[in-house]
Amino acid sequence: MIKIDKDTIRETYLFFINRISKHQQVVKFSVLEEKSIENFLVFLKKKNLIGSIGANWLFDFFSFQFNYWEGKNYQQVGRSKILRITWIIGEKAYLRWENRKDNYKYFVRKYFLQKYKISFSEFRIFLGDAKEKEFDFFREEYIKKTYLNTLEGFLYCLDNTTLYTNKSKTCLKCLYNKRCLEILKKKFPITYYKRKIFKNG
Repeated sequence: MIKIDKDTIRETYLFFINRISKHQQVVKFSVLEEKSIENFLVFLKKKNLIGSIGANWLFDFFSFQFNYWEGKNYQQVGRSKILRITWIIGEKAYLRWENRKDNYKYFVRKYFLQKYKISFSEFRIFLGDAKEKEFDFFREEYIKKTYLNTLEGFLYCLDNTTLYTNKSKTCLKCLYNKRCLEILKKKFPITYYKRKIFKNG
């Protein structure tokens, strides 16, 4: 499980803001925004969530908040519109989260994640690139073994794992490993080179 701290909150916000923007955003957080991040962490501690939440919770929370603002007018910065982090993690945002409907994931997936082609696996790898976080090897190995050498398994891996690693015996046996490697190299070059995979090219 990843550590929820100020860096992780910043990185999660930057991941989403750059996916919805037409241009790469260079965000400088103001004093007020840095304070809002601190307040958000204090709020999570009061709710006894620190230590029990991880990448899944962050992905759901931020995608829910970004979906809420989808289609609404917000601040123009240069050539792009940008949602301030205070709108995403403020007290009103958390109240929205607590009062969310049971079927919120359906609407977030349909109207936000699919539109911007955002996946949880990509988010996990992004956090790994940013902070050298450990992925859950044994959980991933179990997932990869379940439907090994099937198209269904390959598609499931794309959405639920951090993709190819030469530490995995299952990856080495998989018929789709070269395709998986191509996707890893194209989308997540930092992770690709960190893993130093496919010595034979």
